[in-house]
Amino acid sequence: MKKRIVFILIVLLFCFCNQKKESKTIFSRYLIDSIEKEIIKYHRAKVEGKYIIVNFVRLPIFVRVEKCQYLKTNSFELYKIYTRDYNKQFKRFSFFLDEITNNDLELKEKDFINKSFKLDKIISKNFENFKNEEFLKYYSEKDNLTNKIYLGKKINSENKYLSISYLLFTKSYYLSDDDLEGKSYILKYPFSR
Repeated sequence: MKKRIVFILIVLLFCFCNQKKESKTIFSRYLIDSIEKEIIKYHRAKVEGKYIIVNFVRLPIFVRVEKCQYLKTNSFELYKIYTRDYNKQFKRFSFFLDEITNNDLELKEKDFINKSFKLDKIISKNFENFKNEEFLKYYSEKDNLTNKIYLGKKINSENKYLSISYLLFTKSYYLSDDDLEGKSYILKYPFSR
């Protein structure tokens, strides 16, 4: 009987030790590679004096900076930082972007134009307690004409707006601001999980 219990404990211990940590994938490999191709194509065209239309490089990206704070940026700014400071550490821009978006590589706030923010505690708590759909419903409204979801009127500060933006980013959503209507639509990143 004791041998059986010991055997069961060893098997359970082995199973728990071998469980893989759930990976956090915000940007798919395909999206990261598409951003890299597009930004390189854009810079080549710029050198040649040409202009090209870009699709992905203007998408908002959140990065972690010092003191457990976050910052909103885009691929243009990250590419500039990559070429200046990280091109020896990461062989390709796509590897750098993957580390930022999917593995929380911490960068320096001083390298960015935008200021950092701390996550709003109430919004963070709601995010932890709600399921994805509940969080979206709580902070959004539906436009009946377009059938799109947009950020609701409950957001009365920039920090709350950025906190919700970041938390949605962790679930592969982003906010697209419509200046004409004064709404921030909630959209899924292309090629996301």
